[in-house]
Amino acid sequence: MHITETAAVLLKVGVPALTALETARDTSTNPYVQNIVEQTCLQMQDGKSIAWSLAEYGRFEEMYIRMIAAGEESGHLAEMLEALNGHLRKQLLNRLDGLIVLLEPALILMVALLVGITVIATLMPMYGLMDLAGGL
Repeated sequence: MHITETAAVLLKVGVPALTALETARDTSTNPYVQNIVEQTCLQMQDGKSIAWSLAEYGRFEEMYIRMIAAGEESGHLAEMLEALNGHLRKQLLNRLDGLIVLLEPALILMVALLVGITVIATLMPMYGLMDLAGGL
């Protein structure tokens, strides 16, 4: 996501695509993604398009590849990368929302369990004392 955002900004201000990708590569902390972008830059130097290079890996959704290809062909790669970044951001937020929905019941059960244990730990000594007092 950082790569698309950085590349879009750099392309908008007039940085050449190859330089923009090389710079954007360093914004990723994932070595696998950095390697893919580096290989894409090398293939760009050989005259291949960004979309074609990324499609070779088979790790990206076809829609992303088509958006990049359309941006390259139309000369509006920066705008397409911004749109792609927005889509990726929405997709990430949707996944996080789904994860939170799954975690809420688990957290409620954990709190209920802790409250139940606390109640039992408080009542057990009281019942023990009542048994001792009743036996006198």
